[in-house]
Amino acid sequence: MGDRDKLQELLDKIVETDNGIDAVFVCDLKEGFALENSSTEKGRAPDLVNTLKNSEVLTNMSVFQTVKRNMDEVGKQTQHGEFKSTFLRLDKGIFVLYVYLAGNMPIGIGFVNTTQPNDSLARMVFFCEKNVDDVWSLVESLYGK
Repeated sequence: MGDRDKLQELLDKIVETDNGIDAVFVCDLKEGFALENSSTEKGRAPDLVNTLKNSEVLTNMSVFQTVKRNMDEVGKQTQHGEFKSTFLRLDKGIFVLYVYLAGNMPIGIGFVNTTQPNDSLARMVFFCEKNVDDVWSLVESLYGK
């Protein structure tokens, strides 16, 4: 099994697990399009990825490449290190976005929640943190060259 297949399997597994994560996407923040995404029909919101991909949502995520650059500078000046992630709370959902550089390509790894009863930000962030390193490792192997 190649890295792309491993990544697809991992993204789908994350969404199929009862963890409050309804979609996962990997996007090129410079160009504003999805590189990879969960595609399972077994999650709580199977149409969410298509909504993200077929709208201006990912294009609008490009602002985070500038946020990363600026926050990296703040981190350098304050000796707090590089910008890693942010979360955005909407009325009916949460985005957790991690920003990386794969070579010269700014990459966003996004975890999306459509808030349901018993969901919590802390639980979602816990599962994002639990999975993001494995996702990044595979993304870096595919796009970091």
